[in-house]
Amino acid sequence: MDIIEKRATSFLEKFHSLNIEEFACSRYAEQYILKNMSLMAERPQVMLHGDFHWNNCVVDDNDSVGIIDFSGNDIGDPWYEFGGLLWALEFSYSFANGQIDGYFGTPPSEFWKVFKFYVALYAFEHLSFANGTLEDIEYRISNATRMLTLFGERFELDIPLFRG
Repeated sequence: MDIIEKRATSFLEKFHSLNIEEFACSRYAEQYILKNMSLMAERPQVMLHGDFHWNNCVVDDNDSVGIIDFSGNDIGDPWYEFGGLLWALEFSYSFANGQIDGYFGTPPSEFWKVFKFYVALYAFEHLSFANGTLEDIEYRISNATRMLTLFGERFELDIPLFRG
């Protein structure tokens, strides 16, 4: 079992152990993960930052950009790092689109299938950190719903709404 399959299994088991009722499109997202694990088979493996988002970018007086906080570093698919933009989407679709377009120019069609997989994985990962209190679970369900519905109310879209 590879690292992504282990993560997916762990996050989904934790989600089910919390006895959270189905929410938004969680059932469809879970089905997408389980049906599309094969997308991970040929993904390249590189050193990852592990928590790449705008709060871990710094700019010095010469406008040089640096990246901080490598405490979550790991080996994995470079496209996994795009999960950090799920938090940027709360504030700016333009920033998220710029991150994708700056990396690719024009993203390959395969990217959206893999990104959709990672969005679902990130949503369940976020839920897996719930501390068990009702307030925390509600907060995490709200965030997971926001992430998952980027691909429609039934997780049915091939390209996320912020690309429209």
